This record gives sequence, structure tokens and C-alpha cells, in this order.
Amino acid sequence: MKNSFYQQLSDHISFGYSCFDRLVFNGHILGTYKEANVVQLLRNLNFKKLSNGVIRVLTDQLNEHINDFADKQNIPVLWWDYIGGTNGAKKDYVLANYYKQNPGNVDKVLCILTTKEYVKSSSVREFERKDKSGKYSRLYIVKKPVKQYYIYLHDKDLGLCCLKISSYLPFPCKFYCNGHYMIQRELDKQGIQYKMKDNSFTSVSDINAFLKIANNVPEGDWIVNHIDRWMEMFFRFRKQERSTCSKLLNHRWFINQTEVCSNVIFKSAVFLQDLFRHILAEQHVIGYPDNLGAIFEAKRIPKKSSTKLIRIGTQACIKHWLNKNSIKMYNKSGCLLRVETTINSPGLPGRKFKKAAWYLQAYYWYSFACNNRYFETISKVDPELFSTMDLLNQTIITSSGRRIAVPDLRNDSQVELLRVLLRPKYLTFGFRTKDLAGDLKQNPKTSKIRYELSKLIARKLVKKIQGSNYYVVTKEGWNWIWLMLFQKDYLVNPLLSVTFKEEISKIRDHDTKKATRIKELNLLLTEIRRDFRIVA
Repeated sequence: MKNSFYQQLSDHISFGYSCFDRLVFNGHILGTYKEANVVQLLRNLNFKKLSNGVIRVLTDQLNEHINDFADKQNIPVLWWDYIGGTNGAKKDYVLANYYKQNPGNVDKVLCILTTKEYVKSSSVREFERKDKSGKYSRLYIVKKPVKQYYIYLHDKDLGLCCLKISSYLPFPCKFYCNGHYMIQRELDKQGIQYKMKDNSFTSVSDINAFLKIANNVPEGDWIVNHIDRWMEMFFRFRKQERSTCSKLLNHRWFINQTEVCSNVIFKSAVFLQDLFRHILAEQHVIGYPDNLGAIFEAKRIPKKSSTKLIRIGTQACIKHWLNKNSIKMYNKSGCLLRVETTINSPGLPGRKFKKAAWYLQAYYWYSFACNNRYFETISKVDPELFSTMDLLNQTIITSSGRRIAVPDLRNDSQVELLRVLLRPKYLTFGFRTKDLAGDLKQNPKTSKIRYELSKLIARKLVKKIQGSNYYVVTKEGWNWIWLMLFQKDYLVNPLLSVTFKEEISKIRDHDTKKATRIKELNLLLTEIRRDFRIVA
């Protein structure tokens, strides 16, 4: 990944890769998008009469073939409405019950889920002739509930995928696959160890070999050949003792949706969480129409664009829409930052892609460039602004196993030490522990000063001058000490006013039950929290 964001944060990054994520292909029998063409197709199939019963013959033959095939191969056929669920629940159900992490180098049908959905279908109506001489039939393309077969497969090259077959003329089909499963299958074949979390790779044993596999972009024709092989197995019509399929009913495959994701795996999940919060706070302007036009390389500024903060699982996600296409960014699995371009409509302003499946690589390189341009826009966030904050918010464990606590600004001795460290006399020549002891009003023991000072040294806010017994505050230390003291003096203390202190004293000294005192404290804390929101 050659972008400023990756180069700027390379010290915090384990590795990065880009690949296809979700891919959806539409399968159509050419010429069935118009009523007259469907009528002609039925005539070519030797159906002389036009009626719903004639169309139903094809449906019954298809259903009989799929059920007979499932019985012979011992494939479970489940009615999905009895199981229930939406938004990817089918895939989650199959993963939990029928899919193994490494099924081996075999082609296998896992299960078949059936349900009814509203799709485009053919319907015939009869009308009385005006001269009362009889009736005539007319075919319409309408939307109505039709039985759908979700056939979940394990392909030896594509991994987990799904073939959806509609059981009624004109038999629209879909095929779902995922680039991560393709990479997974190739890693299994080469014996490369890896770890996956939430459909993403978080670690691999051989990064160079992994990147070589990930950069091998699949061709549309290669995927279509696999789809045709599965279609030849399932899309057939049972006639007496054998199943056949006319060449007139062959499907052509077109791109419906492509998702290309660029993933950056960080060494520290805490670092990424702080980075992600800063990016979300600063990068809403990416959703402006002119900025989105630049990211999508649109020749005209689009009229329809929007930006939304949504939720994926437990993670926040910022998503920008350009007509029906989108680009989103989210912190996936805690340690992985993902930018993903989704193309639903190839008719971008000033740029059009063809829908035929063999143009798949063109979709990939265009989406990959969009991801890179997005990374360039977020590369301006300075990691130094929050890297020290990470250290201040978590306990540090040294190589010897010693735990160094977080600096506590509620402790008066810690706050006094910070104020003393900012004195100008320590700026040039530094300080020693006994120098600090003379300036601290509480006259703490030397061991106490060293303990509080060790918290700052471990976080590189204070460092020892080489070849001497003196210490000095680092540049990062100065910045964050000033920030923390400013926060305490001008934000926290004003809110914890004398009124609140008096109320806390009254609650403490009040002769009531413990439960009542806790309730009063909770009410007071709610009021304080409300004031914090007003200030923020």
C-alpha cells in the first residue's frame, strides 16, 4: 500500500493488504426482460399454449430436480422462515452449523435454505375479446412472492459462496462470494499459517507470500467458470427419469455489487482506537460533494451525496454515499482499520463501467484507487497528538514484570509535582530528586518523589540526561503536562464548585441509611455530568 497514511504510521503497523470483499453477480437468461421475449422463449421451448399452468410446469420440474439431488447427496434442505433472521443471518447460521474452518480441497454443498421473496416474475392473465368471440392470454412481468433456493457451497477455489436460484420464470439468479475466502483457500493450499477475525486477516506466518496471494486479483471469467459449473449441477429440469436444461435457458452473468477493502493491521489496538476517534472527529468534511467527487474521480460534482455515522457490530463507522455507491471507514475487529469502496451502480458521474462479469478487474483497480485517495485525506492526522495519551491511560508492565501505575491527577502530590516540573529553572539544566524535594510544599519523602516521577519516566514524559544524575522534561512531557493542568484548572475544578463540595459534605455527614446516601450521590454525579456536557 503506497500512500502517505501507511508511510506515516509504518512504525505502528504490522502489515496492510487490499482485496475483494463481497462480490455479487446477477444471472439472467438473455431476452427475458420484456414480455414479448418471454412469450417467444416459451414457444421455442415447444409450449404452444400461454398460461400460468405452462409456466408452472417449468417450476415443478426445477423443484423436483433440486429436491431429488438433495436427497441423493444427503444435503439438508431447510425452510428459512422457521429459523428466522435478517441482514446476513443466513450466512451466520451456515457458518455456525455447517461450515468448518478448513473443509479441505474439495467441492461440497453445505446446505440449502429456502424462503419466499418478492422478485420479478412472469404472470399470465386472460381477457375477453371485444367481439365476444373468445378469450386471449397476455403475459406480464410483475413482482410477486416466489420460492428462492439459497444453496450454500464450499468451492475448492472460491471458498464459502452461495448460489441463489429463483424457481419461477424468468429464473433470475445471484451468486455471492468473498475475496477473503479465496485468499484463505490459497493459504491453506500453500500451508501458510494465519489468523482471521471478523472476515479479515490479523496475522500471517509469511507476509511476503500472503501479499503475493492477496495481490493476485481474480478475473471475472475465472469466477464465471466456477458459477457455470455449479449452475449446471442445480439449474436443471426433471423430466421423467432424467434432468436436462435447454441451451435457451443458459444464464449470462453480470456484476451487481463489488466491495474492495484496504486493510491496515496495527500492532496496538489501543493506539488504533485513539487514532480512529481523532479521524472521526476531523474527517466529516470528506462527505462534501466536491471532496467525494475527487475521491471517486468523478468528472462532474454529483447532486446526491451524504455522510452518515452508522454502527457495524459494536464499532462506529463513517460512511459516505455518492449516488448508490459508497466508501466507508471503520475499526474492524479492534486492531484493523478498513477503508472499503462499494460499487452498486457503475454509472458514476462522468464515468461508466460495463456490467459484464469479465470487467471485474476494472472495478477492482478503480475501487483500489478510491481507497488510496481516501487514505491520503486522513493522513493529515498527527499521531503525536494522541500517542502519549495512550501511555497516560494504561498501566505499563516492564520487562521485569513490574507494574507502573497511571499518573493520577486526583492526587494532590502528583499535581504539585507536575507544577514544579514546569518551572523555568529546570528547563536548561534539569533537576535531581533532592531539588524537587526542596520545592514541594508537602515535604514528601524521597521514595515518594521517585515513585511519582517513575510514572512520568516510563511514559517518556521525563528522561535522564546521559552521563549525569539530572533529569529533564521532554517536549512531549511539556505539552501534556500543560494540557492536563489546563484541563484541571479550567474545566474540572470550576465544575466541582463550592456548592457541590458543600452538598457532598452534607451527604457524607447526613445521618441516613447507606442506600439513601448512595442515591443522593448518584443524583449529584448526574448533575455534574450534565455540566460537563454543557462545557464540552
